[in-house]
Amino acid sequence: MIFWGAQAASLSFLRQHKKVEELRSTVANQEAIIAQQQKEFQATAMRQEDKIQALTAALKKQAAQIEKVSAQIEMKERTTQIVDNE
Repeated sequence: MIFWGAQAASLSFLRQHKKVEELRSTVANQEAIIAQQQKEFQATAMRQEDKIQALTAALKKQAAQIEKVSAQIEMKERTTQIVDNE
C-alpha cells in the first residue's frame, strides 16, 4: 500500500512538473513575442516621427510662402491705391 501511495505521489509530481515546464515555455514564448512587438512599435514610432518632422518643415515652408505672397499682394494694393489717388 505504501508503494502505491508513493507511486501516485510520484506520478502527481511528474504531472505537475510537466505542467510547470509547459507554463515556463509559454511564458518564454510570450516574452519573445512582446520583445518583437516592442521593437516593431519603436520602429513605427521612429518612422512616424520622421514623417511628422517632414510635414512640419513643409508647413513652415508653405507658411513662409503665404506670408511672402500676402506681402506682395499688400504692396500691389498700396501701389494701386496710390495710382488711383493721383
